[in-house]
Amino acid sequence: MEQRNTVIIYYKGGNIVGEIMLVSQQEMYRRLNMTKALEITEKAYRALGEKDAKFPAKITMDLGESDSWPAYGGHINAMPAYVGYKDIVGVKWAGGFENNKEHGLPYGIAALILNNPHNGEVIAFMDGTHITSIRTGAASGVAVKYLSRKDSKVLGIVGAGLQGRMNLEAILQVRDINLVKIADLHYEAAVNYAKEMSDKFGVEVIPVKDYREVSENSDIVLTATNGRDILVKREWLKEGSTVLGIGSYPELDERVYLTSDKVVCDSWEQCSRRGQLPIVVNAGKFTRDNLYAEISEIVSGRKAARENNNELICVCLVGVGVIDIACAARIYKEMKEEGDYPTFKLR
Repeated sequence: MEQRNTVIIYYKGGNIVGEIMLVSQQEMYRRLNMTKALEITEKAYRALGEKDAKFPAKITMDLGESDSWPAYGGHINAMPAYVGYKDIVGVKWAGGFENNKEHGLPYGIAALILNNPHNGEVIAFMDGTHITSIRTGAASGVAVKYLSRKDSKVLGIVGAGLQGRMNLEAILQVRDINLVKIADLHYEAAVNYAKEMSDKFGVEVIPVKDYREVSENSDIVLTATNGRDILVKREWLKEGSTVLGIGSYPELDERVYLTSDKVVCDSWEQCSRRGQLPIVVNAGKFTRDNLYAEISEIVSGRKAARENNNELICVCLVGVGVIDIACAARIYKEMKEEGDYPTFKLR
């Protein structure tokens, strides 16, 4: 492993011990777009595959998401990670609350802390909500780049919310899509999404009422909801398609996992407990031996990506903290080099 000079990152411009950089959501919006997020995400996955990054499985504080008490209808995850090529460590504290919309708040809310890994000193406190949103889309974009057919033209999405938008933007940057089908529990939301995304990206987007229509004849199918309903059935998927489930609960018919030519996830330790796979894992139908690879193994070249146009490939993503910290480190370094940013003295 190469020796890194961390003085430039942490102390350029005379960093004061105990001084913490503050990064607002507005600053994150300005600095982190999808093109940059895709680049960072692919590099972070490669670092994971090359053992140049590490993270423990996320820890979930249940605040009524599944438990009856306290009944706040949400959860918060702790997601720490160390990124070797940035030589930086941090943690994202990110939650989702079902009733936030009623109060004018987004479903997902997050904050992020960066630390100097040499001494534990807190060096930045950042908005984590935008990072979470954009890197979730970027993670799907990287998976599509490596695992979908290169000639994919038709994309089907279930979920017309923020992640339906972020994932579309990412996928459009890696594949030449000419038709998008969108479905949502609320058809009006799908209609609004279709108009907004068509105008924004110049691609044909059509709202559909039937989940089956989303999947049938689609080259790529993606589910991005907060629900607990099965949205994609195995018989709806055509040969050679790629299906991605990124929700917190199973959205795909279990036969998709059990009969796909390849099943790929971002973290087996996490995906076996949350997201698409727990229902088949807990039933004893799917084990680590059934998993083809983690996406980091594919991006780093340790495992082959798509090998032919006939493979049905299933991708399960729940999010890894390495990407969040890598994104935050990029913004931190940019702002540090510019030298003009708000701070807070902890002591």
